Amino acid sequence: MLFIAAASTVVAFNACKKSSNPKPVVNTPVTTSLSFSTNGTAVSYNECSAGGEGVSPTFLTTIEALQTINSFGAIADGGFVIEIMQDINTIKPGQTFPVETTAGQSGSAIIDFSPDGASNYITQPANAQGSVTITDISATEMKGTFSAKLFAPADVSGTNVLSTITNGTFTASVSK
Repeated sequence: MLFIAAASTVVAFNACKKSSNPKPVVNTPVTTSLSFSTNGTAVSYNECSAGGEGVSPTFLTTIEALQTINSFGAIADGGFVIEIMQDINTIKPGQTFPVETTAGQSGSAIIDFSPDGASNYITQPANAQGSVTITDISATEMKGTFSAKLFAPADVSGTNVLSTITNGTFTASVSK
């Protein structure tokens, strides 16, 4: 009888013991997107990526959404690019990056929109209007919001607004 009671106790303790085999980690792919309104028209992309590049002290984080890439690797049907003048490894949630007021300004952003592959609109330092805010960042995903006034690349004084970007949001897959 004592043997049965001891055996029952051992079985009960072993039943409650945690498994030494941990559950496998499932890597859920990031669902990416970038969307905004330009001059009242909604635009969206269903693929968006973020990556870091550069050499100290000039680091750059690029967030891009492309519609179609041709065989030469160039934008064929348009796209949207945000360049943040900061190392992707040091960006924190809640940081806001205003549009640059001088070329290559640390802690600033450039926003570039090519709606069709032929046209191109970009922020201009002489009339810097806009910002990018990072709302969340992890090893695999970056989220944020943005807005801007965009000009022709040759309009360096920023006198003729061609695209007013509002309600911009993105979720990008991250590659560091």
